[in-house]
Amino acid sequence: MRPPHSWLILTTRYREDVRDPTPDQVAGAIAELGTRREDTKHPNAWLRLGLSDGRVLMLDAYTSGTVYFQMFADPDDADPVTNRMARALAMDGIEKLFKMLAEGDVAGLNEALWENAV
Repeated sequence: MRPPHSWLILTTRYREDVRDPTPDQVAGAIAELGTRREDTKHPNAWLRLGLSDGRVLMLDAYTSGTVYFQMFADPDDADPVTNRMARALAMDGIEKLFKMLAEGDVAGLNEALWENAV
């Protein structure tokens, strides 16, 4: 269950913003990443969760299976406080991470296997 007083926005590969996406909409956005990998103009989709304390958490997933996990102190920050990366994930692994973020499972996301992104 998502934390109270939070917001969630999914941006699909083709740049459609979906507020409070359903699990099916999230799964559909991940499925889009698994198709037409040669479309370099639209290589990623991302999910943002805004928390009541002002923090914004974001997962940014690419057709290559690379996923970035970033946390910003507030929505106006350009530089993330946390910036991690995972490579070569299968689409079901990406979907699992997106589900964790949608549910506000920050602890689970922090426990996932990440590399520090540059």
